[in-house]
Amino acid sequence: MAETNELDPAHIGTVGEALFCAAYAPPSPIPHILLDHIEEISPEWVTPEEGSLRVFNSQDNHYFSIEDANGETTRWEKDAEISYSYFARDGDTVPEDHQLGGQWMLEFPVEIKTGPRAKVEANQRTVMEYLAANTDYQPIIVRLGLDGMPDEFVVEEVELVQSD
Repeated sequence: MAETNELDPAHIGTVGEALFCAAYAPPSPIPHILLDHIEEISPEWVTPEEGSLRVFNSQDNHYFSIEDANGETTRWEKDAEISYSYFARDGDTVPEDHQLGGQWMLEFPVEIKTGPRAKVEANQRTVMEYLAANTDYQPIIVRLGLDGMPDEFVVEEVELVQSD
């Protein structure tokens, strides 16, 4: 006899992360939002292209840590990462002092929240805001809806985290 088991918030979050990371490219409307951001901040010789966005699962337990003035450490573990790489083409004018030659990269560490009750924790936001202000990372928060399961899921919200 089959038995049913309730899903707790951790299960729902794991389902959302698995769906997000199952695709090689980020789901819509994320590419449009990220490419607009890339166009705003990238050097003139970079031409934003959707095919250059890649999703990576965060199985490496990579934590970002910051320490406050009192020596307290705050950590955040990303759920996934979207990476953008552009390689210069013939005709692109790349400055000679560009450290990566003809390559420009940007990484978007991702916090995935699945369902209406999932909340961004204060420590997560603190670390993401620090990264946005002080590093070359651009953290994003993606809210997923699962109401259409098993046929579809929805990207309900995408937030480019900014520093206060």
